[in-house]
Amino acid sequence: MVLQSYEAPSLYPANDFARYDGLIDYTMGYRLDSDIVRTSGAVHFKLNSEKLKNDVLQNPNPHPMKKRRMAAWFVSNCKHASSNRMELTKVLQQHGLQVDIYGACGSLQCGTKRTEECYKMVEQEYKFYLSFENSLCNHYVTEKFFTLLRYDVVPVTYGLGQELTGAPKDAYIDVFDFPDVQTLAAYLLYLDSNATAYNEYFRWKQFYEVKKILGESRVCCKLCEILVRGIEPQRQYTNVQAWLSNGQWINATENEELSHFINGSPYLASQALLQPKL
Repeated sequence: MVLQSYEAPSLYPANDFARYDGLIDYTMGYRLDSDIVRTSGAVHFKLNSEKLKNDVLQNPNPHPMKKRRMAAWFVSNCKHASSNRMELTKVLQQHGLQVDIYGACGSLQCGTKRTEECYKMVEQEYKFYLSFENSLCNHYVTEKFFTLLRYDVVPVTYGLGQELTGAPKDAYIDVFDFPDVQTLAAYLLYLDSNATAYNEYFRWKQFYEVKKILGESRVCCKLCEILVRGIEPQRQYTNVQAWLSNGQWINATENEELSHFINGSPYLASQALLQPKL
């Protein structure tokens, strides 16, 4: 039996999987310790030397168009995100960051879905996009992060796993790189007023490219290969719920250190708490 897991474990009821204990042979999902890994995307160094040379020559100093607004966010889940991302956004706004919220959680609309036209609008109008995950889970990075990397806008990330995507550190701004939200807001305001520093966040595009999600057919082919070749399972899943959840996610509304961080206190959590686990 194969367990597919593409959603955050914080969304699963506590006792849903007890009946599968000892029956699972393989796992398939976003976690890098799954037997078959399927991520929402990846970033790779450009292997085509001629293409790399041309990109560098044609665009030695990436210079995105002038933008009028600070940050955009498309979001529809307002109240039930264990990451407490709505509260984090409110605190950023209190420290002077202009955030335009589109969708059910805000007053702005851009079509009925996050279409290519909407992302192009963000690219033209905004300097930053809040790529805030609804759950803080190891390895959990949804497709919005990779989608935004294809546009000339800087993602501000709030999650546990971006550093495992292959994206260089100057491709995005990680909330957890700052001691508190006030310092993060001050840095974003600095970039808003300094075009040279802001444009440095696009230089990586000369050397890296964003890869699309590994399709369902490729994942199924990998599973078929395992079955045809008779590759034995590498582990026993005697407690499926424990494998899914134990030590895999943080509830920001109940975690004292994260609550302090969001509400203005210096963040003093151990790095082990926030390091994605393999």
